[in-house]
Amino acid sequence: MSRLSLATACLLLAACSTSESRPAQAFGSATDSLVEPPAPPAPMAEAAIPTEAQLRGRIAHDEDPTPAALALVRQFDAEERLPEALQVLETALERTPRDSALRVARAGVLRDLGRRREAAEALAELLTLQGPERLHPGLLFELAELQTLEGNLSAAKATLRMLRQAHGNAEWTHRASGDLTTLDRAVESGRPVRLLARDLLGNLRGAPLSGDRLSALRELVRLDPELAARAVAIAGGDLDPEVRAESLHLAVVDAGIMPELVAAGLADRAPQVRLAAVLRAHELAAAESADLLLAALASEQDAGVFTALHGALRKLDPHGPELKTTVAEDPAARAVLVAAWRQRWTK
Repeated sequence: MSRLSLATACLLLAACSTSESRPAQAFGSATDSLVEPPAPPAPMAEAAIPTEAQLRGRIAHDEDPTPAALALVRQFDAEERLPEALQVLETALERTPRDSALRVARAGVLRDLGRRREAAEALAELLTLQGPERLHPGLLFELAELQTLEGNLSAAKATLRMLRQAHGNAEWTHRASGDLTTLDRAVESGRPVRLLARDLLGNLRGAPLSGDRLSALRELVRLDPELAARAVAIAGGDLDPEVRAESLHLAVVDAGIMPELVAAGLADRAPQVRLAAVLRAHELAAAESADLLLAALASEQDAGVFTALHGALRKLDPHGPELKTTVAEDPAARAVLVAAWRQRWTK
């Protein structure tokens, strides 16, 4: 399997563990987020749900590409395909560049990819085009929130002032008074804002440094099981092997999913990830673990991983073949040892 297989296994874990793909926003609790596509329509019969190809065709040819584009973005969001979602929105915007729903959705995807500065710029441009009176107050709140997270406190203060001037008596503003007060205090204090779920996920997806992505992963898995599963799924597809290995280490896995997760990890191209998978293999039933370990042992070229695989098999069967010092470095000797293990486990 390739690295994508580990990401797929982790996404399966997330699908089995989560009911929603989108966490609450950083400052809001019950506040609806407006920087994302609208809620999906009522469920339809399976045969009536358009395919990805059909939606792409509608984006290219419909007089109004927005409904198809937002539907495809929702699908990609659920499948953790946010870079593709961004491409879809930008393609649709080429046809209808002033469409506010597409602009709002694009800002949301940018934020969820960890590109908060660009998301704030996109919303500020929409504000310039439409004016504060024509924007929902929740959207102005999102802009102020992003500006605060990016340290642009003077801009955030101006956005909050516009929100209150244009929508001070709106139902949304009264309902969100607690969130507005929290954001006001963050702006006035000038203290760094602690990132919560949505923006930690953005860092995990898009922070340039692997250390920052690791920090986001470790923080997210402490918040709640649903976020942990989503974070592990994202980290399972990371380009850096240290992040992928940590996703294997931190995954809380149902027994039915563990074999696929371990198999994907053992097939990863990075030795560091394969070593992490070896450590998780002991959680399987002995026969199932032995099957996976033996298959990996037969194809393993890295001496360190080969040694770890052999050690895991010896824990299952302490009287199995011994590994002499030079065997792990010698392909022919490794093949002999693999044959000995197979003969022992097939008896």
